[in-house]
Amino acid sequence: MRLWTLFTTFFINFVLLFTACSSEDKNAGGTSEAENSIAISDKEVAGVSQKGPFTKGSNVTLYELNFNTRAQTGKSFLGKISDSTGSFSINKIELASQYALLQAEGYYLNEITGKVSASPITLSAISDLSERDKVNINLLTHLEYERAVWLANEKETTIKKAKVEADKEIFAAFGVEYNGDRFEDLDIFGNDDADAALLAISVIMHSGRSEGEFSLALANMAMDLEKDGKWNDAKAIAEAADNSFEADTAQIRKNMEAWSIAKAIPNFAPIVEYFWNDAFGLGHCTAKREGETKPNSNSRSRYYQKDFVCEKTHWHLVGEKLSSSSTVDKITSSSSAKRSSSSRQSTATIDPPYKEETSVIDSEVLAILGTCNSDNENEIKKAFNISFICKSGLWYSLLLADMEQDSWFNPNITYGTLTDERDGQTYRTVVIGTQNWMAENLHYAGENASEELAANMANEVLCPSGDEEYCEKAGYVYSWTAAMNISPTYATRHYSTIPIDDVHQGICPKGWHVPTQEEWQTLLEYATPAYEENTPRRTLNLKSLDSWIYNEKEYAPTNTTGFSVLSTSCQYGWNGKDMGQCAAFISATHSDERYSGINFYYWRDEVDIGGRKLDIKASVRCVENAVP
Repeated sequence: MRLWTLFTTFFINFVLLFTACSSEDKNAGGTSEAENSIAISDKEVAGVSQKGPFTKGSNVTLYELNFNTRAQTGKSFLGKISDSTGSFSINKIELASQYALLQAEGYYLNEITGKVSASPITLSAISDLSERDKVNINLLTHLEYERAVWLANEKETTIKKAKVEADKEIFAAFGVEYNGDRFEDLDIFGNDDADAALLAISVIMHSGRSEGEFSLALANMAMDLEKDGKWNDAKAIAEAADNSFEADTAQIRKNMEAWSIAKAIPNFAPIVEYFWNDAFGLGHCTAKREGETKPNSNSRSRYYQKDFVCEKTHWHLVGEKLSSSSTVDKITSSSSAKRSSSSRQSTATIDPPYKEETSVIDSEVLAILGTCNSDNENEIKKAFNISFICKSGLWYSLLLADMEQDSWFNPNITYGTLTDERDGQTYRTVVIGTQNWMAENLHYAGENASEELAANMANEVLCPSGDEEYCEKAGYVYSWTAAMNISPTYATRHYSTIPIDDVHQGICPKGWHVPTQEEWQTLLEYATPAYEENTPRRTLNLKSLDSWIYNEKEYAPTNTTGFSVLSTSCQYGWNGKDMGQCAAFISATHSDERYSGINFYYWRDEVDIGGRKLDIKASVRCVENAVP
């Protein structure tokens, strides 16, 4: 018995010792991931401190943080802002571990007023100095700080991982997509997407507020984000949206340009606009919503139940003119920020064809095209994948009518042909997976039609742009009832009474039919069976090699399937004015007095499949009937 007691005591002590050792190993690095503490010796850290830029002579202090608790140890190092850009440097830094808190305190250039702030502000940033010598201090690093520390302590994770999670959450609060950018690398005068977001969020939070009110709003938001990473204060969000709506972004840009600090200001205005669009419940004003009126549904807003109208891709109050300050750059560069929502609004507007005497004025486009003069009259060049022609000293964008049709297709694909016996037109076809599709849009006007089809198409305006040369290449557009070859009166009847077959020929040639939503989805799944990094995206595989805008190489169409979607238009009336941006197609699937439409956009990786009213016109692609 005594032997058993000794053995039991030994075993218990052994387990306790092992557990203690394991616990020490676990916490030796300060986190459950066994992160190591790294001493910092003779370090120099530089950066910029910005709301706008902090004024020369403002203090920047670096505080040592305890590795395990991230609390200040009492050790600090002092630096100062050395110039008008907010630059600082702190040298001879000696820390027990790599974690430090940097704080900038002082007056700053206020982009809203264009003047030096009436009161000082303090902004913070937490950083791992083992991996960097540059740390920028800004509004986003300030919002990140409390949340990152809470995550690191509560989830026992590294500061690096905690900062990434916090950054995603902060961008999401403002409707901006997070692409991995470190907040401590951002600069309001930078040219990246995230730099534009930094400036936009600064404008959103500061507009309509004094410096003191702004500081309080920032502190409240940081506390709101700390524990769950969400901006839950609906009243504060509504106030920020109201202030953003009232902000004169064009004047803010001029204020910043007048500082003569940087050559360019990032394209922040669209992000400000998208923020209040979303907060007001308006959604995004796209070309196809032109003329739509919608009330502000945010009950906490000062503009609650006020009617807004969508005009030229911008919302404004009914009865008021569209402000010039709402204008978004015509063609976005790689510095235009990406939306986190999959329904990101287009910010590109290609000028109409030169027939309408509208020349290109976008500076980024002109920088690519160069000078137009008598030496290169009628020369055609590309910018952002859109073709432009030199006419009488000015550049004009071209419609499809002016382009070579062969440029749309994949030269490495062997296409089939389909001759429509009704009018003798021949279309290219392409086999994709188990389906055989038309590789061109239908261009049938009702020749030799049956009596029923002729009646159903009697009032159709097939080429709303009025340019038959354009429509000959781009195809016609049809209402849903015309495409399905049923009476237009069905557009006003309850959907359950509409006579649609499982395989419905509609307006397509014999042996072919209007595809269902399921058949479109089969095409998309084959085009990209599984998304993987560095593989072509599904819309890029399907888009034509010409006619699409793209701002970065990653968005360049590949058309590897040969499907050759043309960027025609998505707006009601289809006049071709937003060429380069989108394309819309009809499916045979319907419900609730709507049909399932398929839209392609230049700014999105995936196709939008959603309900469209039965009178909304779109293009038709026919698919061959399956062999019995």
